[in-house]
Amino acid sequence: MGIHFQMILKLSLLNLSLILFFFIFTKVMLSSYRKKPLKYMHLQIQYFGMKLLFSSFLVFVFCLKNEDLLLSGILSSLTAFVVYHIIEGFIFQKILET
Repeated sequence: MGIHFQMILKLSLLNLSLILFFFIFTKVMLSSYRKKPLKYMHLQIQYFGMKLLFSSFLVFVFCLKNEDLLLSGILSSLTAFVVYHIIEGFIFQKILET
């Protein structure tokens, strides 16, 4: 395997694990919201904080083990975080409208 392929594979695994975590956490948050719909803002802030802490920790561990991918890891995970956060906003908007 070439070194570039290994780098792409590592970054892909990082982003895939982040997105998988975000989907699972979104499902948990939605089920919590359905149980107590009055505390939406508190739940959203708590959820965002947990999502930020976990993703930061995951990227930190990734960068410690792969120092050669430091900048790439940070930028790609930040992109995944922002894109998923926007998609998640659309999902919540659709759910709150129904």
